[in-house]
Amino acid sequence: DTEGTPINAVQAVIYFPVDNLEVLNISKDDSIFSLWVEEPVFDNLNGAVSFAGGLPHPGFNEPENLITIEFKAKKEGAVKLTFDKAQVLADDGQGTDILAYLKSAKYSIFQEITFPIFSSTHPKENDWYNNNNPRFQWNLTPEIIGVSFTLDQNKETIPDGVSEGNIASKDYENISDGVWYFHLKFENANGWQEPAHYKIQIDNVPPHAFEVVVDNAGDPTNPQPNLYFETNDDISGISHYKLKIDKEKFVNLMLAQVNPFSLFVSSPGRHQLVVRAVDQAGNNVETKTVLDIAPIASPQITLWPQIYVSGEEVLYIEGQAPPNAEITIFLKKNGQDLKEWHALS
Repeated sequence: DTEGTPINAVQAVIYFPVDNLEVLNISKDDSIFSLWVEEPVFDNLNGAVSFAGGLPHPGFNEPENLITIEFKAKKEGAVKLTFDKAQVLADDGQGTDILAYLKSAKYSIFQEITFPIFSSTHPKENDWYNNNNPRFQWNLTPEIIGVSFTLDQNKETIPDGVSEGNIASKDYENISDGVWYFHLKFENANGWQEPAHYKIQIDNVPPHAFEVVVDNAGDPTNPQPNLYFETNDDISGISHYKLKIDKEKFVNLMLAQVNPFSLFVSSPGRHQLVVRAVDQAGNNVETKTVLDIAPIASPQITLWPQIYVSGEEVLYIEGQAPPNAEITIFLKKNGQDLKEWHALS
C-alpha cells in the first residue's frame, strides 16, 4: 500500500522459518509489475524469498499484488515472516525511496479437520463459479453401508432416511444461479449419522452492459482524460475491471480506481479503448469506445534576425504558441545542434 504516492519499483527479501514452512511456488501471473530486475526466487535451505521488479511510468498508487507465494506447512505452530533489504521507489524520475516502515506477518498453522464432502468442480465454498454442473464427492469408510443426500437452497436441510446405495459421488446438471447446499449423511450398523453440509455458489450471468464516458475537461489535447464507467452484477457482484488501450495487454483496475480513472495515454491520435467488467464468478461484459487526443498547435516563429553577429548582439526571437506550453528553441548548423533554450509561453 503506497498510501497514495505513485511508485514504480520495489525490492525486498522475505525470510521464513524453515522448520515450519517451505516454498512450493512463486507466481507473477497477477502481479502489477511487468519488469523484473531480479526474478522472484526462493531458497528453502536458508528460508528466504527475494525479488526486485517494477513497471513503467506512471507507476501505481493503490494497494496491488506484487508476487504470490505458495507455502507448504511442515508442522503446526506460530510462524513469522519478516522483510529485509527492502526499497520502495517513487515514480518521481529520481527513484526516491519512500519506504516508511516494515512490518512482520504472523500466522498460526494448525491441522485441518477433514470434511466428509468435497467438490472438484466447486472446491471453495465461499467462491463463486460459472459452472452450473456441480460434482460432489466423499470418502467411504468400511463401516458405511449406505448414504442419503439432497441438494437445495436451505442450509439446514436433513436428508431423508432412504439410502441411495453405497456410492461416493453425485453429479448435477444445469443448476440455476444462486447459493446451493448439498446435504449428506452416512448409515452404518448403528443407524444414520449426523448430516454434513457443503455450500456452492453459482453465477452464469454477466454484469449489466455499461457505457464509458470520456472527460477531457474541455481540452481536446488533454493527454490524460478521465474515464467514468460503472455497472452492477445482480448475483455475485463486480470483482474488478480490466482496461485495454490499442494493442496493449489488459490491465486490472480495482474498484477504488474507477470513477474517475485517469488514463495514462500521452500520445496524440485516435486510440481504441476496451473496458471489461468482471464479476466474482469470472463472467464479463465489455464496452468499446474511441479516444481522440488532438495534438497541440505547433509553435510559430514570427520575428527573428536575418543576420546575427555573435558576441556583439542580443539574439532576439519572438513567436506564438498555446498558453502555458514549454517551448524548446534549437540553434542548428549543418544539421548539428549548437545551442538549446527553454521558455514558457
